Amino acid sequence: MAYVRRRRLDQARADLISAGLTATEAAGQWHFADSSHFAKAYKRQFSESPTAERRSSMPQREFPRDRVREAP
Repeated sequence: MAYVRRRRLDQARADLISAGLTATEAAGQWHFADSSHFAKAYKRQFSESPTAERRSSMPQREFPRDRVREAP
């Protein structure tokens, strides 16, 4: 059973990072009982919450310099 859960968590992690799914979407797609159960299992496995993992994997937006206003 542990093997199956680990595989589901690995696949959910890949979806969070590459497909940009939310934690709730990944929990539903990988058949966890609810997003809270998924978040606890995820954090136990990877030592980071799924939301934090997703945020850290997203590219940082850079704004064009000509659109940023300078302070007077």
